[in-house]
Amino acid sequence: MVSARLNWSLPYFDFIALASDQELIVPYGIGDLDYTSTPLFVAEVPRQFVEQKTFEARIESNEQSPWSDYLVWVAGMYYLESAGGYDPLYLRFGSNALENGLPIPIELPGGLGDLLDVDVALASNGVLETESLSGFAEGTALLPYSFDFSLGVRYDTETRNVANSSLSAINPLTGDAISVINFNVPEATTERVSPRASLKWSFTQGQIYASYSVGYLSPTYNTVNFLVAPSFVDQEEDTAYELGFKGSWLDNTLSLEGAIFYTERENIITAITSLASGGAVNFYNGGDGVIKGAELSLQAQPMPNLNPGLAVIAGATYLDAKYHNYPEGRGFDEGTGLPFGPDAVGLPARDFSGNDIVNTPDWTASATTLQYLPLPNDWGNLEFAADAYYNTGSYFSAQNTSLVEQPKYHLIGARIGYFYEPYGLQITLYGENLTDERYYSSAVNLDFGPGRTLAAPRKYGLRAKWTF
Repeated sequence: MVSARLNWSLPYFDFIALASDQELIVPYGIGDLDYTSTPLFVAEVPRQFVEQKTFEARIESNEQSPWSDYLVWVAGMYYLESAGGYDPLYLRFGSNALENGLPIPIELPGGLGDLLDVDVALASNGVLETESLSGFAEGTALLPYSFDFSLGVRYDTETRNVANSSLSAINPLTGDAISVINFNVPEATTERVSPRASLKWSFTQGQIYASYSVGYLSPTYNTVNFLVAPSFVDQEEDTAYELGFKGSWLDNTLSLEGAIFYTERENIITAITSLASGGAVNFYNGGDGVIKGAELSLQAQPMPNLNPGLAVIAGATYLDAKYHNYPEGRGFDEGTGLPFGPDAVGLPARDFSGNDIVNTPDWTASATTLQYLPLPNDWGNLEFAADAYYNTGSYFSAQNTSLVEQPKYHLIGARIGYFYEPYGLQITLYGENLTDERYYSSAVNLDFGPGRTLAAPRKYGLRAKWTF
């Protein structure tokens, strides 16, 4: 990545410009799609890349701007140009899978499907290209009686297309690619306006605020699909409302933050990993949903006079997140393992209305206790800490099947740190997941069953940091 930033202070405003050029290359990747001990279906990527160029320019008010005592503002533009994809993505069928017939309805050219004693591969090419241009402005009016009112808007237009989209079959005897089909993908342009408004009242101990905003998840193409042309996924629109407070009390020994929020999600973008996409994640528009919730966090020194080095940090979040309208659900049948949904063969879509939105546990809570002890004779300082985390569980899939469920779990950790400021030295002995809790770090929602990855077990370690 190469980036640059320019700051220029002028009499009535500040000018800021930022530019970057980034390139990411993954030279090789391979994935077992069937999650069994037998290599039935394997995805192989000889090269994956992303190239991205950005430019942003904005002007901001400063102390010399007109009405600077009553108005703070910013305005600017942002440009993005990117391209990325697989070069190509291979979907390899093991010979033992071919003996039972290909699991997708496609005929390989040249009688390749009859070669049951060798592996067969399909190759998918496609580069997702994006160009986006946006303009934005926001101002905050400093009103009497310690009120601040902010109003902002962002307009952007985004164009996406898939270049060089094609499907080939690889001759297992010669390794040559045999063209099957070239897809003609139309260019798609989307425009949108994102408003935001907030009102804040500041008082001696803190502030109370309310906010309203509209945001979007960008539309995209599914660049990899071995059966049909890359499909377009419409943008998701989220409308969020929030009411909250922040404050400090008891001579700043107690800090509290809290909020209640309500978010309406339309055209929710969700994902499924499909065999027909060679193990690549396919996005699609699910239904609409609502997230309601509240959160509270605190930082406290419970004994500021007797033990000023003791501190407690804690927080909790409650979520009620449901799909309200989701008639075209995609997934897999728990009995047969066969896929169902609008694109499935034989099994129709299922209604997911009323299911939990993915990755939204009802309750999460965490707490940390810290004890800071200075050593005599300026020998440094010690810090003892214990951490706890609790999660009531959630689903990795909108299908809400127990096979892609994360049950409730809790984690406990501890650490001892030594600090010697004259040398900038910090040494920490730590333990994580001390109860050896068994839970998932991730789960892949496949269209023929779940693929789950366990999180790290009990772990101990030693960290050293030297600042100079």
